[in-house]
Amino acid sequence: MINESSITAEIASILTANLDSKYIVERGEYVNTDPDRTPWVGVYPGATKYEPRTIGNGPNSWRAEFTIKLVIQTATLKANASDAEDDMGAATKAILDIVMADKTINNKVAAVKGINVVRTYNVTESNELYYQNAEIDIITEVRTS
Repeated sequence: MINESSITAEIASILTANLDSKYIVERGEYVNTDPDRTPWVGVYPGATKYEPRTIGNGPNSWRAEFTIKLVIQTATLKANASDAEDDMGAATKAILDIVMADKTINNKVAAVKGINVVRTYNVTESNELYYQNAEIDIITEVRTS
C-alpha cells in the first residue's frame, strides 16, 4: 500500500545532499565492516504497520506507520575514548538536525512521529581503534493510497 523504497531513496538523497562530504551514505547495502569507510550511514526500510482509520471509507482510509532505519558508524584512533563518543554524538546530531528540518521528508511521508537512537559498539581485534555504531529508527506516518 506504500512504496517504502521511495521513502528510503528520498532520505538517502537528503542526507547525501546535506551531510558533510566526508560521510558515505548508502541505501540497501550490506552494513559496513570497514572502519576506514567511516563516517558511514546506511539507510534501510524497517517495519511497516498498517492500521485502518476509524472514520471514512475512501481509498485513503488506511494509514501506515513506517520506520526508516539508519545505521551510523564512526571510527576514531585510540587516543581517547571520549573522542569516539564525541564523534558519534556529532554525527548523530548532524543527521537528526537534517531529518527534523523537514518532517515530511520532501512530502514522502505525512509526518515524522518519533525517533529512537540506540548506540552499539563494534569490538575489533585492533588495539588502535574505537569503532562505534548508532542505530536510528525514524518512525513516520504515511497516508496510504
